Amino acid sequence: MPQEHLNEIHGAWFDPSNPTVRMDQELRKDLWADVVHWSENTDLCLCIGTSLCGMEADTVSHTPAVKFKERGVGFGSVFFSIQKTGYDSISSLKV
Repeated sequence: MPQEHLNEIHGAWFDPSNPTVRMDQELRKDLWADVVHWSENTDLCLCIGTSLCGMEADTVSHTPAVKFKERGVGFGSVFFSIQKTGYDSISSLKV
């Protein structure tokens, strides 16, 4: 996957142009705009190995899941995780 296609919303350990953001810091506005765009315009979100612990970035999986569950739009979100998340009940599939 080319780096320019990734959105490391909380920063990247090895990319000096995108320093890691602590929990009490603000996310980069350009990356947040990308999250909002894709959360509103995706038909299926694959969530792999994330805790979905209630961070703002969870919207990228939450919005498609709700659109599918409440309005039948798209395919929702699929969670691949060994732990339970707060969004399991709205997932299209939990693996």
